[in-house]
Amino acid sequence: MRRLRHRLLAVLLACAGCSRERQVASPIDVSTTPQRGGTLRILQFGDVDHLATTSAYNNASLSLNTLTSRTLLTYPPVADNAVKIQPVPDLARLIPTRENGGISADGLTYTFHLRGDIRWDTNPVRLFVAGDVVRAFKLACNPSQPASATGFFIDAIEGFDSFCAALGKVAPTISAMRQFVDTSTLRSVRAPDDSTLIVTLRAPRPDFLNVAALPYLAPVPREYLDYIPDGPEFRQHTISIGPYRLRRYLPNREFVYERNPVWTAASDPLRPAYVDRVIVTLGVDLQLQMLQIEAGTADLSPDPVRGADVGPMLASGNPVLWLSPTGPGGGSMSFLAINRVGPDRDAVLGKLEVRRALALAVDKAALVQVSAGPQVASPLRQAAPSFLAGHRPSDREYATPGDRGDASAARAMLQRAGYPPDRPLRIAYPIGTDAVAQVLQASFAKAGLRVELKPLLTGEYYGRLLSDIGNARRGEWDLAVVSWYPDWYGKSNGRTVLPTLFDGRTVGKNVTNYGGFSADSVNLAIDRAANAVDTPTADSLWHEMSLLLSREVALIPLLETKYPWPRSRRVRGCTWDSYSLGCNLTNLWLARPPMGEAAR
Repeated sequence: MRRLRHRLLAVLLACAGCSRERQVASPIDVSTTPQRGGTLRILQFGDVDHLATTSAYNNASLSLNTLTSRTLLTYPPVADNAVKIQPVPDLARLIPTRENGGISADGLTYTFHLRGDIRWDTNPVRLFVAGDVVRAFKLACNPSQPASATGFFIDAIEGFDSFCAALGKVAPTISAMRQFVDTSTLRSVRAPDDSTLIVTLRAPRPDFLNVAALPYLAPVPREYLDYIPDGPEFRQHTISIGPYRLRRYLPNREFVYERNPVWTAASDPLRPAYVDRVIVTLGVDLQLQMLQIEAGTADLSPDPVRGADVGPMLASGNPVLWLSPTGPGGGSMSFLAINRVGPDRDAVLGKLEVRRALALAVDKAALVQVSAGPQVASPLRQAAPSFLAGHRPSDREYATPGDRGDASAARAMLQRAGYPPDRPLRIAYPIGTDAVAQVLQASFAKAGLRVELKPLLTGEYYGRLLSDIGNARRGEWDLAVVSWYPDWYGKSNGRTVLPTLFDGRTVGKNVTNYGGFSADSVNLAIDRAANAVDTPTADSLWHEMSLLLSREVALIPLLETKYPWPRSRRVRGCTWDSYSLGCNLTNLWLARPPMGEAAR
């Protein structure tokens, strides 16, 4: 049985020499009365990885898709962290429970009763119906741009694995995919009428309501079958079910969103949609982003603040900076993915002693320093971060004295393992994480390794290099800097990170087992934990899996982090979004400019 996958975010932008002052940034200002109107201006370095909801997977695309899409259930845009991690109805009229008949006595059947007042922005205007969600389930495993999260559905839904296997054999053409989707039946996901969706599970899953809230299951209008998923023509013909619609998209240049004329507040109590327009300008470098946001000529960016700027901003309490998620602990982990399928794997990274040496060499204290200090980052000494079920504070499998690494021990271990002396170590990373890459280069150099750095734009990095296992097999990279946060937070989130990244049965296109890791013991641990009957048992089993990954050195943990986001002084109501960890775009509003300040 195959398993999960997960959502990603460009790793924390870092720079050497950052201040370690432990001042607290100003809290989000929610003191004023919400105001309607204005244009929210977002600056972004690169284009999104995917715009199709079934494929979108980085924070920028997930954030923008909240403007135009909705899901069966979602997470409320509130400031209270305990409340915001609990699913609430969105397209569904209520949360299915055993008490209201939405969950069957055996826990296998979920019935969603859908709202009947939601409309697609089509010509002519058309009501949203349950079949649009069935179509989303089907297209999640399309052969062109499959969802990175199909493991969640394969794991949970009866017959989903065989349906995906059949669809995967279809030619990735418009006509072939459309015919298969239109004529094939996914019996476990059905719409007996326009307002009812019934999903049958293969086994009880206490976290299925979290799965139902995933953005990859946003409904898909039938018009999308006329395009290759997320292809260039698709991006010019998106259709909205949310409060905004995409009026103009210029690749690598601009997104322009305007109000969706068929959306109504009465049909969507979760999204106040205060601003009139959202303009996203692409191709703006990080320094210029900060200058414009500081000056008030732009408002937000999905690119974290440069590490060089974070320290001084924290020290001064600059309200332009805010850390996400709020509250104690981090919200994401950064680690090195290890290529286990390269052409010389048996002589290099396939050796356990080589992987142990690399994990031993990393100077995590230096990584904390270049990542804006301990207010933002902390060393990660185990496979499971603190926000994940299975974490134990006492686990320190990757610890070294002072978290400085142990270069001499690593050098000796590499020599014993017979690491080829002239073999360079290729480290890939997304542009903007240069200081992190440089610390890693220096750490491995102290252990006697020559390191080649391979920087790529974030969209290309995740969308092309890592998502295609063929690049790993060709040896285009050895280690890859990856940042990850869970598909959902809370006690039942054990299978949202480590299984997603290391299930050996999920190696393929657009899948996040980037290095092709596979171990029968880990796969078995995943199955045991995912099938646990209660949360405490699952937590214990996820901990066992974390220990297995650490012993196998399936990854090299680096940091647990908060994200330092920029926002202009006129942004109000900014609560962190559980999908993107940035401001929830449908919940914020813009304060009117002070007297004498030019309005935009």
